[in-house]
Amino acid sequence: MRRVVKSYPLPPYRYLPGRNPHPLRHPRGHLRRDDAPAPRNRSERLAYARALFEARFYWEAHEVWETQWHITATAAERAMLKTLIQLAAGHLKYELGAKQQAQGLYLRARSSLESCAPRMRVLGVPIAHVAYLIEGALDRMSRGEDPHGSLAGRLQAVGRRLRNK
Repeated sequence: MRRVVKSYPLPPYRYLPGRNPHPLRHPRGHLRRDDAPAPRNRSERLAYARALFEARFYWEAHEVWETQWHITATAAERAMLKTLIQLAAGHLKYELGAKQQAQGLYLRARSSLESCAPRMRVLGVPIAHVAYLIEGALDRMSRGEDPHGSLAGRLQAVGRRLRNK
């Protein structure tokens, strides 16, 4: 089992609705295990959600961010979490073949992110980075490509952005 944050492993499978057991409702769901460790504080939850998202565990990342959203007080933090939830849901919808729904979620994520302005970072996440992810997803989708993009492509793009600063 791959470990991503401290002692929190990636789940044994990515939940794709209608294709494999629901993580909570199904008796064999990967979140029903009593021995499954769970992040205990905000920073661990946010780091774990990011790791899940980057590993394409979109439903699982969405769940962790939503848990944090319910207990977050500030408007800017709630807006950032809503944006990340919509971005993850968009990627999941795309994988399930619901491309129009995915595009709608990306557009709503863009709108939610605007609520974070004029801040530069929210929850330690640069707003410009999230905007880049959303715009990149919309752009790749318009070309018929995977909106999440390949890891190599994302790393190259980040490298270009850093060199151009």
